[in-house]
Amino acid sequence: MLCEVLNLTNLAYARNGETISVTVVGSPGTADEEQNTVTLAGDTEYTLSWGQPHTDFQVRINLESSTPLTTPTVTQVNITG
Repeated sequence: MLCEVLNLTNLAYARNGETISVTVVGSPGTADEEQNTVTLAGDTEYTLSWGQPHTDFQVRINLESSTPLTTPTVTQVNITG
């Protein structure tokens, strides 16, 4: 998949009052590596634009919580291009 635009789709998550961010890395570990980060805010789809096309991607999910009693969760993330 050679992509200059990538979509995060079918997102299933619960912020539970906390913060979830998703970082997608294009061409990870290469000189062409590029990152896009979105903070999930209730939508089930986000569009990411790249400065150059990529064929390999890595998805990193960061869950931030201000208290150990509340945990955000992610159950599904799809990427399409």
